[in-house]
Amino acid sequence: MQQDAMNLFKMGVIQSSTVDCREVTTTGSTPGAEIVKLTQLEPVACITAFRHLHSTTPPPDKLQLPDYPIIPVNNITDPRDVTMYPPGTALSYPSSGSRGPGGPVSILYQFVMRGDRRFTFVWHNTSGALQEGCAIDQCWGPAVGQQVVDRMKSLPPTDIEFGSLVSLGFAVTGMRDPIAYQQALHPKVYIPVHQAVASQPASSLEFKVAYLKQLEVMGPVRFPPDQRPEPRWMVDPDDYVRPMVYDPKDDRWAKGKKHHGDDDD
Repeated sequence: MQQDAMNLFKMGVIQSSTVDCREVTTTGSTPGAEIVKLTQLEPVACITAFRHLHSTTPPPDKLQLPDYPIIPVNNITDPRDVTMYPPGTALSYPSSGSRGPGGPVSILYQFVMRGDRRFTFVWHNTSGALQEGCAIDQCWGPAVGQQVVDRMKSLPPTDIEFGSLVSLGFAVTGMRDPIAYQQALHPKVYIPVHQAVASQPASSLEFKVAYLKQLEVMGPVRFPPDQRPEPRWMVDPDDYVRPMVYDPKDDRWAKGKKHHGDDDD
């Protein structure tokens, strides 16, 4: 553990990491501190879950921008949106950002299918500021952000990532935060989700442009092309009603040597 993380641990800000068979994390636990195993899909699949960071705009005194340019996102409004998303549709459903159900505690889930190619997918419906260790409710600091990164890196290899495209901080950090999750997870396929809360529904392809440009300016050293996922973009509402089917037996999902995080069949 890094020295700054050790100091936070001694002060009780960070709990030591635990892997438990409990189905929930402790109330108020530090992101990345508790890893739980969920049994709802056994014996078909193993589910690993832990708290991560809800997206936010880091405070100016905490913000740590990278040494490469941040590509701005054109969050456009299409005049047709009012007819495509009338009141009562999913767009107007109450969420944590619109004074309804929800909250700042965000859980990342990894599903590992047993047998075949051990097909895996990750689902996280928000992408926090890992570099600063900040979430919508508080800033824990870079040590906690790194702790969350380490938890993601410790997971078995991820085939598909269903990850939030939009961070509440996109006006400042652009696509930095969603890409940081990909750098930790190294998925083979990236499917963007959670697009129409802080962003306009019509802006999905503008986010795609910013995403691809951000990868370009990061270059092959910061994020090698052979480690980047294949992006399979989603445009609401068309792609939201199209089923996605993946064959766990497909050779594409073949794994190398047994990963230290894998369970035995």
